[in-house]
Amino acid sequence: MSFFNSIAAVLQGIKARLDIYFSDLLYHLCVTPQTFSLQKMLNDKFDKFLRRIRIDIPEANPIFYFYDNENVNMRYFSKTEFFYNRTGFECDFTVIVPLVLKDVDREKMIIALLNKYKLLSKTFKIIYV
Repeated sequence: MSFFNSIAAVLQGIKARLDIYFSDLLYHLCVTPQTFSLQKMLNDKFDKFLRRIRIDIPEANPIFYFYDNENVNMRYFSKTEFFYNRTGFECDFTVIVPLVLKDVDREKMIIALLNKYKLLSKTFKIIYV
């Protein structure tokens, strides 16, 4: 009987680890590149109870217009970047994190998680408030 009890204990441990693995896998599959899903994921990971991490649209940079003498096409600069037919945003979305949660390791984890789940072409900036 003790032999079967020891085998059952090992199998229960394996089953518990598989349950944890599949629940984590299901959670990762539920996170989409949409901003509400990224915001939920960041709050679940770093601010579970107060849920203060937000994802917002970035502030537009001031755009300086000028005309090219040869062409009449409008071109503009924003800081040091040269754009054709783009808006004056320096990133696609901003992640607003409370200053209480500012930590170098936590910031690296936020960047890693956002890079994992966001669309490849989207850029972001972290702002501490």
